[in-house]
Amino acid sequence: MTLTDGVLLALAVGVSLWLGRGSGRRPGRALLVMSALAISALLFLPTAWLQTAAGPGGMASLEAIAARVSWDLSDAVHFLIFVWLALLLRLLRRDLRGWLGIAVLLVLAVAAELSQGLTSAREVRLDDVCINVFAAGTGLLLAEVTFAARKLLERTRR
Repeated sequence: MTLTDGVLLALAVGVSLWLGRGSGRRPGRALLVMSALAISALLFLPTAWLQTAAGPGGMASLEAIAARVSWDLSDAVHFLIFVWLALLLRLLRRDLRGWLGIAVLLVLAVAAELSQGLTSAREVRLDDVCINVFAAGTGLLLAEVTFAARKLLERTRR
């Protein structure tokens, strides 16, 4: 492990723990921390390692899913992980709702891509930053739809 790898690992663990600290109940905290660590692995580990972990059948399935939306696999992964992260943050971190949550997601979207420039196996791409930001907005929108649907169900029960 190089010094850069150690720094990225420390950052990934630190950010994951910070994201999970304010999420209230233990299951939510664990889900947020584990999700953030998995996202870090997807962003920073060499692609060859991830391909080996997924296996040939897993890679073929993932590429087929990405092809349905006319994206390459990397773009689809960026989109899915930032939708998931934004959704979790909005649902589990009450203190990160509103403008502060949006700011945190923007910082994470940019920082995640810039951090990839520290690895030898990844490169910084402006289009990935754009996908990250768009996906975070999509995740926030999904969370709002979830909240609205829950409120509607509560009203109809009364």
